[in-house]
Amino acid sequence: MAVGRAMKRGLKRAGAADDAAFEELKQITATIGAPIIPALAEVLATEENAKGRKRLRGILMEFGDLAIASMHELMQSPSRDVRRTAMLLLRELGGTEALDAIEPMLADRDPKVQRDGIRSMLTINESRAHDLLMDLVAKDETAREALTDELSSVRDERAAPLCGLLVTQIDHRRQTELYLSAIEALGRLGNADQVDVLKAALYRGEWWAPVRTKTLRAAAAESLRKIGAPALEALREAASSGPRAVRAVARPAHARLESRR
Repeated sequence: MAVGRAMKRGLKRAGAADDAAFEELKQITATIGAPIIPALAEVLATEENAKGRKRLRGILMEFGDLAIASMHELMQSPSRDVRRTAMLLLRELGGTEALDAIEPMLADRDPKVQRDGIRSMLTINESRAHDLLMDLVAKDETAREALTDELSSVRDERAAPLCGLLVTQIDHRRQTELYLSAIEALGRLGNADQVDVLKAALYRGEWWAPVRTKTLRAAAAESLRKIGAPALEALREAASSGPRAVRAVARPAHARLESRR
């Protein structure tokens, strides 16, 4: 039952199942025990439904150390796909165990594995994970490009603190694309805690680089608009009393936000 297609089909329907059916699924997985972990890993690694991911993660976490030990074993596999599945699952489990397992993948010779490691690190909201990524992108151009690409589509709110750190700490003149991707990601994630970070980015710029400055400021203003009400005062202030160039990009965003109220 643990390795059959019927079990995997059942797990894939976790998100759509009603509460009673899901409770039955939980009882079945508990009865099967640890042998179900690889099937859970496979399904969870590809599940896109948020409710399904939450439910499957809950089932997996019931296995505790057994689940973590199984993923560590899979991380040693010569198969890239198996390592990827294990890494994605460890990302779902989170914590120090996930970080310890994913860190070596950042130096993997396979670019796809490294990219998966970077993607996984995005959602581990720990200072050590942030430091690892910051160090990596500072010295590895391939990793920097991979992170830039990942940020362009990230929708997991757990990535917001790292995005804020990137906007605050990286050199927007030398790493412009990554900086811009981080700003845009903050707007997409809608994290109100990052309003001050975006406000600082809105005012940041150099008179000798007008095109770059306008592009980055406009992105910051748009991200503030997307955050909505928590960013209204920051946009209102910039639109009314900021420097002329700041007012120019803040006013349209502020007007659009006001029109939604």
